[in-house]
Amino acid sequence: MGVATAKMPKNEKKISKCPICLEEKNDIICIPHWEAHGDISEHKMCGDCTRLYTKNECPFCREVIVKDELLALIRDLVSDIKTRSNQDSHPDHLASFLERWELLEMEYESNPRVLCRIAKIVVQDDELKTHLRHGIEMKSGWLRDAAGIFFRLHSMSAAGSLNISDDEKSLLKEAYETIITKIVPNMEVSGHHYGALYSQAAVPCISAMRSGVGKAEMNEIVKSVGNLIIKLYEKHRRFHLDLGIAIPERMIESYVKVLTEEVWGGEINDPIFLAFYN
Repeated sequence: MGVATAKMPKNEKKISKCPICLEEKNDIICIPHWEAHGDISEHKMCGDCTRLYTKNECPFCREVIVKDELLALIRDLVSDIKTRSNQDSHPDHLASFLERWELLEMEYESNPRVLCRIAKIVVQDDELKTHLRHGIEMKSGWLRDAAGIFFRLHSMSAAGSLNISDDEKSLLKEAYETIITKIVPNMEVSGHHYGALYSQAAVPCISAMRSGVGKAEMNEIVKSVGNLIIKLYEKHRRFHLDLGIAIPERMIESYVKVLTEEVWGGEINDPIFLAFYN
C-alpha cells in the first residue's frame, strides 16, 4: 500500500531499560515509523507502554507511526469504493464513505500529517486510479454519489498538501470538473441529488475548517457547487415545482448555517440560504 517504514535494527529479546517507563523489560522494540528521518534506533518502548500509548506519533521525534488499525481502515475504504461503484449500489451507500472519512478527519484533525498521508495512500492506489479514469471517461453516476471524497482529495491536492505526481493531481482535478461540469448538469432533474451534492461539498469543507488542510480550496469548491445548484434550480423550477422543497431536504441544515458565515460571508451573500432558507 505504499507505506514506508525505516530500516530498523533487529529487536533482540534481552533485558534493557524502556526509555518511556524507565523499567527493565525484555520486550522493548523500535517504534515503526511511517516515514522515518535519520536514526530511529533508540526510538523504542516496551510492550506495556506500546499498549498504553494511543497517539499516532513517535514520542521522541513526533513522526507519524504505523498502526495496523489505521492501515486496515484505509484498505477497507479504498476497497469499498471500488466494489460498490462497480455494483448497482444505492447512492446512500457511496455517500456513506464520506461519513467514514469525516470521522477519520475528526480523529486526526490535530495531526494533519496523518490525514495527508492517508489521502496520499488512497490517491496512489493503482486500481482506484484505473477505476477513477474509467468513471471520468464514462461520466459515471457513481462519481456524483461519491463526490465528497473526490472533492476533499482534490482540495488537499490543490493546496499542495499531498506529495503526489502531476498526473495524479490532474486526475483528481479532472474528476472534480467532470462531476460539476458534465455529470450533474446533464443528469435527470432531481432535487434530492442536487441537495445531496451540496452536502457532499459541505461535509469535507467543515473537516477542512477543523484541520486547516485545503481550507481555502474547499471554500471555492463549496461556492462552485452552490452556484451550480442555484443555476439548475432556476433553470428547472418552473416545470419541477417540488425542487424548492426537495433540495434542502437533502442538505445538512447545521452545516449550511456554518457555510453561510464561514464560506459565503453572511446570509445576504449566500445563494443557497437565500433560495432555500430565507
